[in-house]
Amino acid sequence: MEALQVIAGIVPLDIKAKGVFGKFLLTTINNDIKFGSKIFKWEDYETRLDPHNIHPADNISISYDKHKPSGDEIEIYTDGSKINDQVGAAIVVFYYNAEIFNRTIRLSDFATVYQAEVTGIQMALEFIYTIGPWNKINLYTDSLSVLEALNTFKTSKQEILAIKNDILEMSKEKSITLHWIPAHTGIQGNETADSYAKKATTKPYIEKIPKKSFKQLKNAISNVQIQIWQERWASPTTKNGRHTEKLIPAVSIHTKKFSHFIVQFLSGHGRFPAYFVRFGRSLNIKCPCGAVGDTLHYVVNCPFTEKYAKKLIYDKDNLSTILNREENLGLLHSIYQEVNNLVPQV
Repeated sequence: MEALQVIAGIVPLDIKAKGVFGKFLLTTINNDIKFGSKIFKWEDYETRLDPHNIHPADNISISYDKHKPSGDEIEIYTDGSKINDQVGAAIVVFYYNAEIFNRTIRLSDFATVYQAEVTGIQMALEFIYTIGPWNKINLYTDSLSVLEALNTFKTSKQEILAIKNDILEMSKEKSITLHWIPAHTGIQGNETADSYAKKATTKPYIEKIPKKSFKQLKNAISNVQIQIWQERWASPTTKNGRHTEKLIPAVSIHTKKFSHFIVQFLSGHGRFPAYFVRFGRSLNIKCPCGAVGDTLHYVVNCPFTEKYAKKLIYDKDNLSTILNREENLGLLHSIYQEVNNLVPQV
């Protein structure tokens, strides 16, 4: 079983289940967890709202349009940027095309561009809160993903819900309209906001530490699952799959698709005389060529498969390198297809 899981790139069920349960405890029950050697603190991650716990009347949709800037009254542009693994957000405010205000924030290096874009919207609303009841305020962003999140009635993100509520509350006194604009198309306000956001990434200190996203949590849990799986696979106490471990020493969920003939080579389970003897289905361990007919025999020294085996390119001292070349996979397929024709089924 262990070998087939490694060949298929499928995390063992018990490890997978512990990861799923850990995510539940962390994001739903708000419990810290220890998974493998890593401790996860629930305060470090976004709280996922259950849309079913929100009354339908409280579901809010904030619409947006794609109108271009007109240069009238207050126009606010927001942007987020990530450069060299450093993250920044910025807003710039224009009044009749004249810049009157800007603000930048550097976020934690683990923050996503999406979180930077959300921060930009939050900064814009903080600015709007400080000004008087203007007739019209236009807020522009090139982040379609944030606008779509605001436009969707149901949400599982606390920050998006807070932005919706803030806009709804401020709209009682001020006219606030959200607009999407394409990035890097020469729109002055957008280009200026982009420049400020990039500069924000170089600020010497971090001003905002956002909670890590659910996607980042999933990736972190997945990395621990792989670590636990790898330790189990490499452990001398793992009795099954030692042949496969020589060929695939490192586990991964990103595996190649192998034909059933190559799977016989990788698992050691196939039409091999030594395999039949091992499971009591035959007394003859010899290949028709006279040598012991084990799995590796047909790659190393069988005259019946030599025409394919001699073309294999790999490090003879490191058998796992045989899978590194794509052309080797075709040759291995042909070798073990030949074995299936050569060795009778018993």
